[in-house]
Formats: sequence, C-alpha cells, structure tokens
Amino acid sequence: MKKLTLFSSIFFVSIFSIIAQTIVGPTTVCAGDVTSYSISVINAKKYTWSSLGTQQAVPGYNTFSVLWGNSSSGQITVIAEDSTGQVIYTGGITVSIKEKPNTVVTSNSISSCSYYGEEQGTECWVVCEGSTVTYTAALHAGDTYNWI
Repeated sequence: MKKLTLFSSIFFVSIFSIIAQTIVGPTTVCAGDVTSYSISVINAKKYTWSSLGTQQAVPGYNTFSVLWGNSSSGQITVIAEDSTGQVIYTGGITVSIKEKPNTVVTSNSISSCSYYGEEQGTECWVVCEGSTVTYTAALHAGDTYNWI
C-alpha cells in the first residue's frame, strides 16, 4: 500500500504597478540657469531627489529646482517610494551645461550725450525718432540672437 502525502502552501504575492516615467525638464542649460524638473508617479508618497553639477538645489514633493554650476555636464536623479517604503521608480537624466555667452553689443551711434540735462557718460545710446542705427554682436559657434 502506498501512502499519499498532501502538501499545502500559501503564497502571498504583492503586485506593484510600475508605469514608465520620465523626468521632465531641460537637458541643455547654461551655467547659472535656474531650471525645474518634475515627475509624476502613481501611488508615490516620497520622492528623493539628487543632483550633480549644481550650485544649489531645492527639492519639492515631485519637483526639483536647481541652479546650474560651471561643469560641462550634470545629472538629475529621483527615487520614488510608495507608502510602505517600497521603491516604485528610480531614474535619472543627464544634462549638458553650456557656458553662458558673454555677448557684447555695439552700435554705430555711441557718443557722449546728455539726457534731460544730465550727463550720461561716453557710451550713451540715444536714438532719435527717424534715425537709423546699426547694432552688432559677435557671432560664436552655437550662439543665437533674438533682437527685439
């Protein structure tokens, strides 16, 4: 006679919904820029932000504001946890940090002048109505200008 043995096991399975997320914010900045980054993760109760290449950083709940330093690149990372402390998202982005342009604008109308009777110095730009003035700025690789 064969003996039949039955085993019984109970397994508990936790299913976490991990949705593909992306940190939202600029990936190219200038040194000295202040930029903000954000993320939305369903059921996240805690966000831990960190950065490299920044001079100052201010974390919010699901946002992160930074003042970029003079490095050539930086990094923004975030870890999101649910109410039990379970990590439900971790991610990061690399940020390219460009040197802030040092643009010098020149004009063909620089002269010593006075404005309302007060001396304005030797580099006063006074343009009278109907006058034509040319302004120039040196063009460097990657620079763009928006003349207003």
